[in-house]
Amino acid sequence: MKRQVNVGRFRRLAKEGQADAQFHLGRMYYFGEGVPQDYKEAEKWFRKSAEQGHARAQYNLGFRYAYGEGVPKDHVKAYAWFDVCIANGYEDSNFVSELRDFIAKNMEPEEIDEGQKLSREWFGKYQPKE
Repeated sequence: MKRQVNVGRFRRLAKEGQADAQFHLGRMYYFGEGVPQDYKEAEKWFRKSAEQGHARAQYNLGFRYAYGEGVPKDHVKAYAWFDVCIANGYEDSNFVSELRDFIAKNMEPEEIDEGQKLSREWFGKYQPKE
């Protein structure tokens, strides 16, 4: 049995800029909980949340780029988002480190350098809001 989700409440809070609500709305679109499944819409809400420093959203955005769900597959961006979510305290950082390193095995050294440069830039910009 699927659980009932108050999509309207999450949508309202997400539009008001609440990062946790944006993350949850992204998950709703990703899994099709209370809304039609839509990877592009999920990516939009994950991005808004990630850019506010939400580590779980940063992980989810990295995953979208790693597998090309709602965005073009891009290992450089996936690598960078995984790095940022680890630095921002993602609760399962060991798993994300392993995932990032697995992706890096399929990247050229220049791509890894680019991913590291992006992660430093994004880490400076996308910190959790107080």
